[in-house]
Amino acid sequence: MEAFTAVYTNREIIVPTQAEADSLLQDGYGYRKNKMYHLRGVETLYNVERRKIHVIDEETNKTLSFQELLHLLSHDDPELWIKFIVYKDLRQRGFIIEIKNQFKVYERGDYGKNPPSYQLK
Repeated sequence: MEAFTAVYTNREIIVPTQAEADSLLQDGYGYRKNKMYHLRGVETLYNVERRKIHVIDEETNKTLSFQELLHLLSHDDPELWIKFIVYKDLRQRGFIIEIKNQFKVYERGDYGKNPPSYQLK
């Protein structure tokens, strides 16, 4: 499967293609805001590491590496690296994570059907 394209713009990650956004949303990634589909920092890093997406910097039109993204996104969230490690571990165990002010962890197959099994702050 070919990697989806996301765009780094105004300190946010946006998935501009509707079909790609729908696919990511179905897998439990991202959210809609102002008719645009956004990915959070940990979701972006996780999917870049898995080569599911690549991120283009809107200003330079250059593909950003994992390290470059980590550096850029850490400005707004100094704990991003720690959150990424926890997020990655939970996703690899098959959990779906909803991110608000905390991680809401859903059992396999429960996302969107049942309330979260765990909440991590």
